[in-house]
Amino acid sequence: MLPGSPQIPDKVAGRYQPIRMVGRGAVADVWEARDEQPGGHGEVALKLIHTRLASDEDTRLRFEREVETLRKIRHPNVVALLDFGIRRGGMPFLALEFLRGRSLLHELAREKRLPLPRARAIAHQVLSGLTGAHAAGVIHRDLKPGNVVLVPDSRGGERAVLVDFGLVALAGAPGITQQGNVVGSPSYIAPERLRGEGFDERSDLYAVGVMLFEMITGQRPFGGASPDETIILTLTTHPPYPSEVAPDVGLSQELEDVIMRALDKSPQGRAASAATMATELAAAR
Repeated sequence: MLPGSPQIPDKVAGRYQPIRMVGRGAVADVWEARDEQPGGHGEVALKLIHTRLASDEDTRLRFEREVETLRKIRHPNVVALLDFGIRRGGMPFLALEFLRGRSLLHELAREKRLPLPRARAIAHQVLSGLTGAHAAGVIHRDLKPGNVVLVPDSRGGERAVLVDFGLVALAGAPGITQQGNVVGSPSYIAPERLRGEGFDERSDLYAVGVMLFEMITGQRPFGGASPDETIILTLTTHPPYPSEVAPDVGLSQELEDVIMRALDKSPQGRAASAATMATELAAAR
C-alpha cells in the first residue's frame, strides 16, 4: 500500500472489494480490487473519485468523458474498461483492467535510458494504441511516460498500455476546460496547443516523439528549469538531435528522422497519422 494511504473503502457496488491503493492522483485514487460477484471480472483496478470533489462538475464531466472514451476503444494497447457506475453517496467509479506492471516513468527513473530495440518496440505499441484511439475519434492529450504501463507477457516480452483518458478530447464533443487553458504535462504538449491554435491526432504524435527521444537519450528535448521555461523553449527553440545528445547509441539517420519529424513545431510537418508514424518507425534501420 502507498505511504499515507487512506482507510480501505467499503465494498463498491456490492461487488468490488478494494485491497490496496496502487495509485494516487489529484482527482482520484486507484485501488487494486477483487470482483466478488460469481463469474465476475476477478482482479480489477478500481478508480474512485476523491470525496472532496464529489460536487465538482468539471471532475464529474471528466469521469463521464473517460467512460465514454474507453467504451469506444477495444485495443490491446489501451486499458480496458470493465464496469462503471455510481457508488454510495453518489460518487462515480470505474473498474478497469488491472495492469500488473510498471509505468514507463518508473522504468526511465530506474534505467535513465532504454536499449534502442526496447525503446522502438514501446513506441511502436504506443502508436498502435493511438491508432485504435484515433480511429474511435479520441485524442489522448496527456501522453507521457506516467500514462504508459509496461506489462510483462508470458513470452518474456512486454505490452505497452495507454492509461488515464481523463483529459481526452472526443471529435465533435464540447471541451470541458475553460477556454485558453492548456491541459497536460508541459514537456509533452505540442507547440500548436501551447499557442492556442487547437489540436488534432498529430498533437499526440508530438508526445510520442518526446517519449522516444527520452527513452533513447535519457533526456527530454526541452528540459527547462520550470514549466514556464519548458514552454518557452518548446515554442522558440529547435530541438537537439538525439545523436548529439547521446552519440554512443549509434542512432541511424532514418530513425533520427522519424523522431525529429514527430518533434516538428508544426503538425503539418509530422506524420499524417499514428499508423503512418508506426510504419516509418518500423522501416527505419
